[in-house]
Amino acid sequence: MLTDPIMQTTPPDAPPAFQCPPTTKMASGSRPAYTVREINSIDALAPWREDWTRLLEETPNATFFHTFEWLETYWRWYGAEQRLRVMLVFDGERLLGILPLDVRTESTRVGKMRVLGYPLDGWGAFYGPLGPDPLTTLQESLRFVLRTTRDWDLLDLRWVGEHCDANQQFQSAIRKSGCSVISQPWADIGKIDLTLGWEEYWNSRTSKWRNNTRRCEKKLAKRGELRFVRVRAGSDGAALEPTWDLYDVCEQVAELSWQGKSTTGTTLTHASVRGFLRDAHAAAAGLGASDICLLYVGERAVAFAYNYVFKGVVFGLRIGFDEAFAKEGAGTVLNYYLIRDSAQRGDTRLVLGEGYLACKRGWLTRVAHSRHFVHFPLLSPRAQALRVKCWVQQQFSGLAGGKHA
Repeated sequence: MLTDPIMQTTPPDAPPAFQCPPTTKMASGSRPAYTVREINSIDALAPWREDWTRLLEETPNATFFHTFEWLETYWRWYGAEQRLRVMLVFDGERLLGILPLDVRTESTRVGKMRVLGYPLDGWGAFYGPLGPDPLTTLQESLRFVLRTTRDWDLLDLRWVGEHCDANQQFQSAIRKSGCSVISQPWADIGKIDLTLGWEEYWNSRTSKWRNNTRRCEKKLAKRGELRFVRVRAGSDGAALEPTWDLYDVCEQVAELSWQGKSTTGTTLTHASVRGFLRDAHAAAAGLGASDICLLYVGERAVAFAYNYVFKGVVFGLRIGFDEAFAKEGAGTVLNYYLIRDSAQRGDTRLVLGEGYLACKRGWLTRVAHSRHFVHFPLLSPRAQALRVKCWVQQQFSGLAGGKHA
């Protein structure tokens, strides 16, 4: 646990904990200054749940990982070794935006460092402030953070979106808060665009890929009748319930996949994440965000995909197939049915996450590139040592930036 002094959490009905100086938006004097209030525990944040949900609806490109339910579930499991720092930004009496942050200890090239960043922890693909004006929320929150006791060595905002103009505005907002910052590539994210419908998408695949997919389907069908099952909480008449029987089947298939032997926590059933993912499934189902896909050969489930779906965007959390059906391409057939079904349902995009892009590439319409924005405080010797080490390594190895560890 971090032992540095922390700021006292302000109760919901208390006056703002800190008032930021007017920004250029208020130059006319017609509006009050922005104020920022910091919350340091999930319990203290709970009274703001309704406001969080309201702002979520106004957040561009929001995902399940932006929900209060996600943060609450994640924090109950993994928050003990971190410090929560959630910024509430007010425009007068109105809550304008929320910036969830946390402080965690990470290993870097110069040893252990306290890193201030988003509490996504690598589960999703993109993240950022909540509300209709994320840049102002970011700017005012960081301005506030810089004027409080520093309990971190490095500021690292990861999983920032891919668009150049937006990134330039994001970087500008950070600098206006008083942070010198550098921008570097962070991760490559596989995406499938379905806005033009199934036929358009499928015809855009190479003939070799389409023929191979059909061959896999025929080979797999020789072992029994193929059946694709998809249950999405709250859709097709389904209740907002976890559907534990199908989730359990996903776990059973995961145990039979190559992931069942994994020691890195990549599967649904790994001891380090199993309980958390089950709780996250319950939370997602309550929001209509859980999405379970199963492929059966006869009565046997041979492949699964577990996804989160939010505002028409499907995020692929975990996928796997029974190794006994690997030669017939069970995973390929599952992807084929899943993507076709998503297009028919009206899903606009599938986000397949980072990593393993080689085996995903045939399905992808493009690869998105997330970035991270790093601030090395001048008064943090470790941060400055890391900055120099990263620079030297880039000069001599040709690296373009990226992760510090």
